[in-house]
Amino acid sequence: SGTYVEIDRPRRLVFTWSGPLTNNVNTLVTLELTPHGDETELVLTHERLPTPAIFEGHTRGWGHILDHLADAVVHDS
Repeated sequence: SGTYVEIDRPRRLVFTWSGPLTNNVNTLVTLELTPHGDETELVLTHERLPTPAIFEGHTRGWGHILDHLADAVVHDS
């Protein structure tokens, strides 16, 4: 679960994220989008993860999610 902290369309989205996979710690996710011509750079930062193991798991998980997003955007273009 989480709460939107900042919505700055179309450049930035910040929200809290907590649940069993964060040991119920309230973490913070920031998405920053920067246009570059016909493309957009997305930088995802996930802060306040409580342990290295949780950090590693979320790094892999976000990587998979962003890979699927990139595939979906390329196929929809």
